Amino acid sequence: MLNQAMEKSLSKMMTKILRHTPEDFGVVLDPVDGSCTLSTLLEAIQAQPKWALVRQEDIEQVVRNSDKQRFEIEGGRIRARYGHSHYKVQYAPADPPAILYHGTNKKALPSILKEGLSPMSRHMFICRKAPILQRSREVVEES
Repeated sequence: MLNQAMEKSLSKMMTKILRHTPEDFGVVLDPVDGSCTLSTLLEAIQAQPKWALVRQEDIEQVVRNSDKQRFEIEGGRIRARYGHSHYKVQYAPADPPAILYHGTNKKALPSILKEGLSPMSRHMFICRKAPILQRSREVVEES
């Protein structure tokens, strides 16, 4: 079992491989969903001297304990759920679900209701599973 500092460090390594520069580690991500096999990720991590003794259970611990749910393991494959800067990860267009959620603050609500959402520089992802709360934000009331 990894301590908290090692877990954070391994999470950063996994992020680098699965979201940003897989080619630097000899990893080829599936161009459709950005996944690779758990064994491929494990071998790439173990090739780094600091991580030679890492085990699959350590990777699973990182996935399980990630407060932002950065990673997903399904069917023996692992992927970063969002934040890809790697050019090969592409998602096929799909019809959105019947209900979409958009988090915002109270100050922006009147403009959104009047003009709709503006594209801006947003990153959007749609979960394949039931909606879950990613992160709670403290609401500060203005007096």
